[in-house]
Amino acid sequence: MAKVIGAPKVLLDVENVSKMLILLFPCTVRRHPMYTHLNKHVMVTIMKENNFRLRDEFFKDPLAKFLWRKVFLGSHPDVLITHLRRMRSVEDFGEKMYQRFVKDL
Repeated sequence: MAKVIGAPKVLLDVENVSKMLILLFPCTVRRHPMYTHLNKHVMVTIMKENNFRLRDEFFKDPLAKFLWRKVFLGSHPDVLITHLRRMRSVEDFGEKMYQRFVKDL
């Protein structure tokens, strides 16, 4: 994590490395005993269900903040722009979805 994405040392502890592995390989949470203590963590539940409380908790996590700002937005801002345009173009609910997404961020 440190070499590839430039994660600061504070994000290189066991908990954050485990969270990164969960994001990269979510199916291993069910199978591998190493991840059982993280099974209820927001990194797992955000992939299964999506509501304001979970999104808020997810984006408060220091690892999620770093990944969002440095990796996702820093490397691929065009993906976010395309997603926002696609979201807004949905008939009837597009603008509401867009406003909710921006508010959550």
